[in-house]
Amino acid sequence: MGYATSDLSSGKEGAASINTNCWDGRWYLLAFDDDGGVIGSSTEAEGRIWVNPQAWAILSGVAPADRARMSMEAVQELMDTPVGVSKRVKALYVDGKPVAGNLIPILPAGREATIRVVVGA
Repeated sequence: MGYATSDLSSGKEGAASINTNCWDGRWYLLAFDDDGGVIGSSTEAEGRIWVNPQAWAILSGVAPADRARMSMEAVQELMDTPVGVSKRVKALYVDGKPVAGNLIPILPAGREATIRVVVGA
């Protein structure tokens, strides 16, 4: 089997795994924390939906058409403002969230809610 065939097979397996393990019913999860808990789930009180996993699932072709539509409808419903999807939202985690791998939550300080990704050892 050549590299191209192997890569296509791996891509299909990855897409199937994402659709099986990361679909929350209305949108795609962001990540799993160090203990296996989910980040970006509809069951969470804070940090429920994130734009990036929805966009990447659609852009990469991982999301089937019905899930692409549902996830974008959820983004519009939960994050839209009169000037588009808000980049300045209230803090995602008021009570804090455990560190998940390299994701470190930035808690509210009257500034833009962000997540800092730590790169390096």
